[in-house]
Amino acid sequence: QSERLPAGPLLDICLRSREMYGEWVMDVERGAREASLGAAPKNNRHGRSGIGSRQYSGGRSGGSRGGMYTGEGAKYLWELTDDDGILSSFDDGPSPPLEPWETGFHSTGGFLAPAFAGDAVATWSPQPNSGKSYWLDDVQVRELEPQLHPEVVGGWWFPEDASVDARRLTCSLRAACAGAGVQMNFGPEWEVSSLEMSGGTCEGVHLANGKIYQPDSIVVANGSWMRHLLPLPVTPHK
Repeated sequence: QSERLPAGPLLDICLRSREMYGEWVMDVERGAREASLGAAPKNNRHGRSGIGSRQYSGGRSGGSRGGMYTGEGAKYLWELTDDDGILSSFDDGPSPPLEPWETGFHSTGGFLAPAFAGDAVATWSPQPNSGKSYWLDDVQVRELEPQLHPEVVGGWWFPEDASVDARRLTCSLRAACAGAGVQMNFGPEWEVSSLEMSGGTCEGVHLANGKIYQPDSIVVANGSWMRHLLPLPVTPHK
């Protein structure tokens, strides 16, 4: 919602994805934990092993990586560094350190979009059926965030929006995928240079190493770089 998207398919899929995101993150974290601790795969509610397994007892170990994380996914886990203090510094008080497989997902508090007089936020209004959103005046908005710029006149608060540390999420997802038996290929030689199209259907991808990869299914998920593969009007916005 905080992206202030117009009504349409993109907003619809974003809202549906947000509804599923918390559960998906739990699946990723648990899959990463099991893959990194070397736990034997367990069948989950979908009848698969690896990502999504929900059968483990939680709790912080307090241990270090040395000698503890022996599974296939351990090499992908986020290293505990001083960067973790960045996340803690935004809280009201010190936060306990995150486990290496945790993603820093925060689903409480929502998202606040401050507005200046006459700007795009101040003149915007939410789309119908797009989730909860509240306009806060200059007093109310500072009750949520006292350190706002003096010229902020209000803001939209989206209580259902959440945040995640993309760096940690990437590491945990790689660990979980490794535990599930996913083969991951990285490096310049695996860069996709073009798509193998036939009758409007993508049947394969041309790689920089000269090979053509033709799996049963293909998901193209390269974001704004899609324009390098297909003539689509997609440009980076941030």
